[in-house]
Amino acid sequence: MIQCKRHLSGAALLICTALPGGAHAGTAVPAPVTLKTTTGKTVQPLQHTGKYGVVFLFIQHGCPISNATSPYYNKLCREFTPKGFKFYYVFVEHVSAKQAEQHAKAYQYACPALLDPQQKLVHLAKATITPEAAIFSPQGTRLYMGRVNNLFAALGIQRPHITSSDLRNALHDIASRLPVAHPVTTAVGCYIPLPLTGR
Repeated sequence: MIQCKRHLSGAALLICTALPGGAHAGTAVPAPVTLKTTTGKTVQPLQHTGKYGVVFLFIQHGCPISNATSPYYNKLCREFTPKGFKFYYVFVEHVSAKQAEQHAKAYQYACPALLDPQQKLVHLAKATITPEAAIFSPQGTRLYMGRVNNLFAALGIQRPHITSSDLRNALHDIASRLPVAHPVTTAVGCYIPLPLTGR
């Protein structure tokens, strides 16, 4: 279930809360996904993961909550890449590679960014909100889906400090070879629009 409200800040966006219930961790990936990075490199991110898996952060360049989450996600990328994870940002809307690369440089992305205009990864992960994070195992099983942290308590309400680092906790569990304690969490952000080409 998704709750939304319209946010007007330059461009009209729907700011939403994804409520747990529809998607569950443990979803297996049925087929390879081939995408391009903002620099034009072709990759299959689910087939070439780190030792413990691959992490995706679904974003929209015009979503203020996505942009506010970038610095923390950059920290996780730097911290956990050496520990056996691969990290990607994933642009879910139709945006040119040049525009996406400019955005990545402006926000100093610490990990590669993928273009997913047909929302292949969005569909496999069952993402509905940006920013929303997903972790997949090297075998293609989804281990975590949900928010990066609780910086935003609700729609339009930002906490002065982060008090729950959900994605970091999930990464720590996986690196420790433990089940993820909370494999699905509630994300707050901008609703992902349907792709122009359909799914």
